[in-house]
Amino acid sequence: ACDTTSGNSQGAACGPGGCTYTGCAAGWGDCSSSAPDGDGCETNLTTANEKACAGGTCVPNGTCCSASDCSTPPTPTACYPATGVCASEGATCSYAQNAGSVVCGGTTCCNPVDGTCNNDCSLSCSAGFAHCTGDPSKGCETNTGTNTADCGGCSRACSSSHTATLSCSNGECSSTCASGWGNCSTPLAPAADDGCESNLTTCYGTPCCSAGECADPHPNGAGENYDDCDPLGTPGTASTYTAAMAEEAAVAYGYSNPTYYTVTCNGGETAVDICNAAGTKCYASWCYTGACAGYLLVEAGGISAYCPASTTTTPWK
Repeated sequence: ACDTTSGNSQGAACGPGGCTYTGCAAGWGDCSSSAPDGDGCETNLTTANEKACAGGTCVPNGTCCSASDCSTPPTPTACYPATGVCASEGATCSYAQNAGSVVCGGTTCCNPVDGTCNNDCSLSCSAGFAHCTGDPSKGCETNTGTNTADCGGCSRACSSSHTATLSCSNGECSSTCASGWGNCSTPLAPAADDGCESNLTTCYGTPCCSAGECADPHPNGAGENYDDCDPLGTPGTASTYTAAMAEEAAVAYGYSNPTYYTVTCNGGETAVDICNAAGTKCYASWCYTGACAGYLLVEAGGISAYCPASTTTTPWK
């Protein structure tokens, strides 16, 4: 007879393979289901310390029926996947350690996110990334190229001074400014950002250029800057310098009433000699073609300036 009286078996039926049941009462399982299976849901799962799998098989508690039972990775849990592997019903869950991760002291986990883990759970980060949170399991979690709180380095925040919208690009703060303010200087890490530091009525202590634009600081080749409204030239790049810029640089550098002579240097470069009004004594050369474009050579004590060519013996000052 199929079990229809215990109350533990539900929906008993008899077929060619023996008794079948549509279900068991809560806490009971049909763990011995071989035909004719007349005892129905015979096992008290609590006292037997077992659980019933979906297919009817009963397995000890602590083992798995499927991967869905494998949700308790070992310590430190951050170094293992959240769901493990169940090889078969009644097996023990297994968890493969995350590729490249390192466990230190049995409690600390390092995961190689945008970097690599060292044996002491420290991180070597890829270019443009840094480990700023103090939790090595998150790896090099910070993109210092775009993160406005860590722009160019951990804890280097883009300043909100006179800004409308904070922005970080390639590790440099490039924030949009509030009306009337300009971002004329963009310091790079490790120097702190200064936000939109320039009141657009003055730039670098001088009146601003047209349309409220900031003046540009130019290196003069002698370790100093001069500021004007021309596009910023790159020392050594001839395409960014002109004769007019060389003459303007001379004025900004401090010479009074200079006379300019365009000369060809012995290396083939073109330069402007800066002389006194009579032309009897020259003080400097500004090169604006060739590899020396943008640089100043101060004459060491003779009567005239020398071209800053590679063959000259006149020292740079």
